[in-house]
Amino acid sequence: MSPSRLIICALLIAGCGSDGGGGHAIDTSKYSRACVADSDCVAVYQGTLTCCGGGCPNTAIAASEYAGYAGAFAASVPTCNPQPPCGDPTAICGDKAALCVGSLCTLAVTSTSALSASPSARF
Repeated sequence: MSPSRLIICALLIAGCGSDGGGGHAIDTSKYSRACVADSDCVAVYQGTLTCCGGGCPNTAIAASEYAGYAGAFAASVPTCNPQPPCGDPTAICGDKAALCVGSLCTLAVTSTSALSASPSARF
């Protein structure tokens, strides 16, 4: 392979969703989880962001912190060219809810449909 083709391939790979130190991730550890009631909490995604955004909610933060989180999330999503087709990521997430447990926002699975459908879940 010619040197120019190697350079082009390297540039293409670097521009397609790699972090490259650019901060394409969201860390929720800096957001408060303090709460008094379930309504004080919101489910959010923490982790590496792709051209299509994040994944399913996997943690919870205080609702009062959500505006800051949303801004940081939007600023961290990489721009990809061409933009890949993105489906609805919430379609596969299942039922989850942000609950206030012990004065801390916590993510909980709220559906037992997966358990009831499993033969091993029956007693």
